Amino acid sequence: MSADQDIKNAIKKLEKLGKKLQDEVVEIAKEAAHLIKKRTRLGYGVEHHGAKKNRLDKLSDGYKATRKRHKPKGPSTASKSNLTYTGKMLDDLVAEPNGQGKAKIRLRTDLSRDKAKWVSGKRPFLNLSKSEMKQLQQLLNKKLTKLTDK
Repeated sequence: MSADQDIKNAIKKLEKLGKKLQDEVVEIAKEAAHLIKKRTRLGYGVEHHGAKKNRLDKLSDGYKATRKRHKPKGPSTASKSNLTYTGKMLDDLVAEPNGQGKAKIRLRTDLSRDKAKWVSGKRPFLNLSKSEMKQLQQLLNKKLTKLTDK
């Protein structure tokens, strides 16, 4: 095989690896969205990116009474602060490709984005904790090792 053909083959392999890597970036973002949803439903938020998780602020007595009358959906109670009055806002959290090998996590609807903006003042939840970031880094390392070993 000629040097030109070797280079062409190497470029094809790198392009294929690049495409697979882009797919893996989206998978990592999906896992990040899943971690945020899970933690929040358990009643924890993260003040800023890389901080420790902490309990979400308690609900006011008036809001607890409202939730009690309207029975929250899913595995929650009227007094639990976990941003799941209906569950729709957290269900709207998705990860998707953002071009050039990147991915973004976003809320699908304007209503969910507005709710998130409003609740994030007292109950920040869209950040990743240090331990969640570590989990995602380990997952990325595992995926990279798997891709490069082929």
